[in-house]
Amino acid sequence: MNTYSVLMLLSFGITAGLTPLVAKLACRLGAIDHPGERKVHTRATPRLGGLAIFLGVLLPQFSLFILDNRIGRLFREQLSVIGAVVAATGIVFLLGVIDDIKPLRAPIKFAAQLAAASLLYHWGFRIESIAMPYFSSVKFGIMAYPVTMLWLVGITNALNFLDGIDGAAAGVAAIAAFAIANGTDPAGETTTWIFAAGIVGATLGFLLYNSHPARIFMGDSGALFLGFLLAAVSIPSTQKATAVLAMAVPIAALALPIVDTTLAVARRIARRKSVFSGDALHVHHRLLRMGINHPGAALVIYGMSAFSAMVALTLAHSQRATLLFAAVYMVLFFLVVMKSINALKLKD
Repeated sequence: MNTYSVLMLLSFGITAGLTPLVAKLACRLGAIDHPGERKVHTRATPRLGGLAIFLGVLLPQFSLFILDNRIGRLFREQLSVIGAVVAATGIVFLLGVIDDIKPLRAPIKFAAQLAAASLLYHWGFRIESIAMPYFSSVKFGIMAYPVTMLWLVGITNALNFLDGIDGAAAGVAAIAAFAIANGTDPAGETTTWIFAAGIVGATLGFLLYNSHPARIFMGDSGALFLGFLLAAVSIPSTQKATAVLAMAVPIAALALPIVDTTLAVARRIARRKSVFSGDALHVHHRLLRMGINHPGAALVIYGMSAFSAMVALTLAHSQRATLLFAAVYMVLFFLVVMKSINALKLKD
């Protein structure tokens, strides 16, 4: 069994073991999610599950300090890079913990996310160019900073928006992490694979308690942490990748939350509402209004994410002849699916 598999199993066990304890802690701290107008659950449920996920992702990495193999040595050599990721995601995680206990205003959360993203940019995590199929690379120049901020903060909130139905965000995070890692070389992208193994293991361990009917929610502490971490670990690979379409894997793997968030922002701007305001028009709300039950809606979301992940891997490993076909096919697929879902008229 290789090192990444062991890390994944450790993350699974730690998160599965800690989640019931975190649920009790959440109740003591008052981190409870009560039913509401835009909520789909019908009973008070502890949140703060992100604490178990956070520890599940990070604690297994301590074993790499003493592991005497290639992965252990690369981990120690890249400790500054890994430390930068942990520090920046730690800020976002703490922001989520505070919000789970005492809800913060959306602009405050956005400012804190932007600060964490700026620190990561300062530490070298930058989207400076994107390679396009059949074209030369697009270099962003002075626009590298806003593009990187858009990616980091956008994906962070996209996964958070998806966390509105039992198991949805955890399942999508696991699928996306698997795709992002497998779109890179495990021998060269150690940081990406280490964190991806932790995300997959921790989210699957959390799903033991978060699947419908959920006994605990991950809360902002989990959704913001996972979203920011997924966005962060996908950046190094985009700068080193030799694939024709460097950003294809992370974009395709996270296509569902990206599309859902883009529609939400456009919808609120069109209605002259704050982009920070909430509504009951996200994809999971629409699926439930269609008459699909909670487990069924989660499975639909998993299926769409798994499909885009498979296309992402095709993009990463295919020849140029099938690359453009796969990209166009995925775009058309999502247009058709989202058109069908949006055909259901809902009111705020």
